[in-house]
Amino acid sequence: MLIAEQLILLLLDPERGELEVRRDATDPDRLAAAALLLDLAEQRNLSHRNGHVAFNPRFPSGHPLLVIAGDALAAAGPGLPLASALDLIETRTRPTSRVLLEGLHRRDVLHRQRRPAWWPLAAWSYPLRSSQARNEALNSLRNRAQRSPLR
Repeated sequence: MLIAEQLILLLLDPERGELEVRRDATDPDRLAAAALLLDLAEQRNLSHRNGHVAFNPRFPSGHPLLVIAGDALAAAGPGLPLASALDLIETRTRPTSRVLLEGLHRRDVLHRQRRPAWWPLAAWSYPLRSSQARNEALNSLRNRAQRSPLR
């Protein structure tokens, strides 16, 4: 499971199926784009030096969002400032959080419901099918944080 998918599971209210962020200025799509950058780095397809990133594909990415993010970074060329790389990925993969939620729904991790169900223009919500996936995501991210060289 991608770091971005694990992050979405942690941002998701398990019963209501809506993304919750603690600060009003925080956009779930921006957080998901940052997590996609971490996924590219974890796959060793991203190099970082002096605040700039470069996409160096060593292995093909299996997730469509990672392919889009990688193509966007490759088209921008090497030496892109980190903030610009984040903006670029956020723009090219938007609506990132919705795409991740749909992917988790297709893999039967989440339900997908309209509220109210009778209104055709109602927004979708994505309640958890089981808390096991959320707990596994939390444990996985905790383990990665403990092994992080930045600590």
